[in-house]
Amino acid sequence: MTKADFENARKQMNDYLKVHRVEHHMFYGPASDEYWLTQPRILVVNMEPYGYEDCGHVNVDYECLKGWLNDAGKTNTRTVRNSMAIVYAINDALRRDARPEPGAIRAARENQKGLESILASVAYYNIRPTSNPVKTQDSTAIRASGCSPISGFILQEMLALEPFFILVSGIHFLAAFNAMWKLDPPLCFRQRCWYANSILIQSISHPSRICYKEVDETISGLVAELQQAKRQGRGGNFGFGRG
Repeated sequence: MTKADFENARKQMNDYLKVHRVEHHMFYGPASDEYWLTQPRILVVNMEPYGYEDCGHVNVDYECLKGWLNDAGKTNTRTVRNSMAIVYAINDALRRDARPEPGAIRAARENQKGLESILASVAYYNIRPTSNPVKTQDSTAIRASGCSPISGFILQEMLALEPFFILVSGIHFLAAFNAMWKLDPPLCFRQRCWYANSILIQSISHPSRICYKEVDETISGLVAELQQAKRQGRGGNFGFGRG
């Protein structure tokens, strides 16, 4: 699929929002056009933002995500930074055709330039397209996002991105993701599965409070499976860096 396919899926979403007079919606997707030039394409999906209630229609672009990466609101948020550190460690291992080095995620958290580069090349979503007014997660709203009237449109956007692998964070979001993607059998927490034999989906703990040992083990297994998929030619075009 191409950028035009994603834009068409986004148009269908916009048409639905207008017809049904949905006043508040946060649009996610590629942080920049670098996404369409980078292989492997990576989709990172977390749960929900907070503090954007009554926001109208907001495009969560690179500058917005960079603000979250750097905790511009001084709320001690770590989700985006830790998510990008995980992706950085995975990409580094794939480029070296090796397993992630111990401590790779912790080291990546301090690599500001590297994290900003990764941020520009991934697609980032929160499964809930509206905001929570408080920092404590709204697990009921997160789970409901997977079967909401607009969940099918969000799924079409994600499919149009044609990612090679997806990181799914948090147990409540996993329930929403299973419902949205109609995974059968459902993906279990901290496990991974192939979707349509082409997209590898990995469940991880929510990265806001990262357990390095646990995530190190998870991404080591993920990288090994991605490397095997590359050798088998699985998942379509698979490369590293700009295509």
